[in-house]
Amino acid sequence: MSKFVQIYWTCGNVEEARAVSKELVSNKLVACAHILPQIESVFIWDHQLQSAQEITVIFKTKASLFHRVKDKILALATYEVPEILQIPIVDGNPSYLKWVQETVCD
Repeated sequence: MSKFVQIYWTCGNVEEARAVSKELVSNKLVACAHILPQIESVFIWDHQLQSAQEITVIFKTKASLFHRVKDKILALATYEVPEILQIPIVDGNPSYLKWVQETVCD
């Protein structure tokens, strides 16, 4: 299992993305958050084809913190069924990964 992960999350607006990101970084659950505004999603919801402008947020953290991060996002997110995915980091810049290790809580 990978020691580090990216957590991919989508939400409906940049204010929510910033608020959740600041909460997670302040509590040392993630080292950083990349907020990518204005993606367009196409999906089926309530048996109908829909599209929406969304925000993607990518968090970097330790794999051991995934469930705490997921639970915090679920508590703060406004989507009924938020997308929260864990993506293993299999390799990377050792200096960057050391910074992630030192930045987040144990």
